[in-house]
Amino acid sequence: MANPNKRMVSKEETKFLDEYFPKCMRQFRLGGKLYDGYDKENNLLIEYDGSYWHSLPGTKEKDEVKNNIALDNGYRLIRISSDEVYFKWSLYYKRM
Repeated sequence: MANPNKRMVSKEETKFLDEYFPKCMRQFRLGGKLYDGYDKENNLLIEYDGSYWHSLPGTKEKDEVKNNIALDNGYRLIRISSDEVYFKWSLYYKRM
């Protein structure tokens, strides 16, 4: 049975968090919602928006709820799309 307090994490998401937020806590729960990461030093919640999951119906509304929970509780929030990360890495590899 799956753990309701955890979710599957993609390799891309793990690589992104490891590279840019190595000290962040993974899968931080706030207001009944699970955020991808929390950087305590900067009071920053991190959401990595995968292109597949964030193309599904109702996702924008769910994201807005999470955005509001974060802001209402005094947290800063950053959302990074997997498309942005892929684009950055593809430019990097083209220069090699």
